[in-house]
Amino acid sequence: MISKVRPKHILQYSLLITIFVFVSYRDFYFDSENEQTEHYRFSTIENIKIDLKSGLIQTENRELLTALAIGERNFSFGSRQKMALTGTLHLVAISAFHTAIMMFILEGLLNTLLLFLPLRFSWKRILILYMKITCSAYYFLVTGASIPTLRALLFMLFFECALIWGRHPHFLSAFTFSLTAVLLLIPGSLTSLSFIMTAVSIFTILRIYRLLPSSASVSLVVVSVVMNYALIPVTSVLSARFPLAAPFVNFFVIPVITLTVPFVSLAQISVLFSSAAASFFLEIADFLVTPAVFFIKRCALSAEMTAVPLVDPPLFIKILFLASFFSALCFTKKLKLAAISINLVSLLFFVTAPRFDHSPKRIETFGGKGFCIKTSSMNGRIFLDRYKFSPDFNDRLLLKLEQAAAECGITFTQSLHLPSPAPHKFEMKLRRSIRFRKTKIFVVRRNFDIYDDD
Repeated sequence: MISKVRPKHILQYSLLITIFVFVSYRDFYFDSENEQTEHYRFSTIENIKIDLKSGLIQTENRELLTALAIGERNFSFGSRQKMALTGTLHLVAISAFHTAIMMFILEGLLNTLLLFLPLRFSWKRILILYMKITCSAYYFLVTGASIPTLRALLFMLFFECALIWGRHPHFLSAFTFSLTAVLLLIPGSLTSLSFIMTAVSIFTILRIYRLLPSSASVSLVVVSVVMNYALIPVTSVLSARFPLAAPFVNFFVIPVITLTVPFVSLAQISVLFSSAAASFFLEIADFLVTPAVFFIKRCALSAEMTAVPLVDPPLFIKILFLASFFSALCFTKKLKLAAISINLVSLLFFVTAPRFDHSPKRIETFGGKGFCIKTSSMNGRIFLDRYKFSPDFNDRLLLKLEQAAAECGITFTQSLHLPSPAPHKFEMKLRRSIRFRKTKIFVVRRNFDIYDDD
């Protein structure tokens, strides 16, 4: 006697088939050595991206919308620095925030399409799930096939499957499943900085969301503060400064981006049927996102002047910081207090780096063309002594100086020795930073005979 086939049984077997198909398609899509693969990739996904790009030609905020629509973050160096200093760079990384909005829109569209279809509710949910899986694969590829996007989509789909099975899914269980699935599908993601950053951020939000106040405004500020605090080990390397202005800027920018992303998602869907419709939705998105871009630019200067200088401690300090931070979120009572104490102690090493050896140390940030000398636990000097020609005095050099000071464990720079006199405009920009506000600038005496050829 053949047992009755239930929707749950079909779901279980079909999910295994879906995973197998995804893995096979992933290997096919990313196999750059196959000429047929290259042609297929260009003729499908790349054509869709080209259509979306064409709809962005006339927009004012092309850089930001391009990142949201197709995952290409080709920002100018100045724009990227402004977003980093205001703590808004996370808004252009396609992750849980964007995929949740996309899934919400997709849920409404699919429920409307299947409203009058004569099927049982359970079968409708399975059909909607398969449509979501298909749309998720499309969204994953169109937005650049990034690891954070894959993790977020797997999180959403696992949550949907649990609901169909009649179980109430736990957020941390779904999060753990999505992380495990990504590591199995793409093992190299373990060393991806974006994967680590989004994993830390999402875990933090999932642990504190029940503790957030009822006020949405206060909750937004609290989440921004906690997320930026959790990302200090990464921030100390990337920008070497903690953005104090981030909660204030995010308080205004996040609601605006929340209104913008739905129209970007509608453009990503409608471009399959009409380029004109996609352009229409992108123009609306451009209009909506304009206040956010303006606000970021206006706040960039004050954010730069208030950013707290960080130093880059040893790896074990970073591990200790993250381990104690997560322990404080998970444990209770005495263990929580112990974890908080350890976390605060490890935090000190991101502000000051005690160094007992005051001998010169070559700076890797400048490729060995400079060295630093620590004069105290927080102070030090930076010398650029191996430049045959003067470096370009631009924003990139400003960032490198911040990163070099962080690498050397210098919180406040006493003196900066450059290979040639710095332009007045460059010096004014340099002094916006707390780290270089009281720095004395000198010109290094160079002897070209002892310098490298580079």
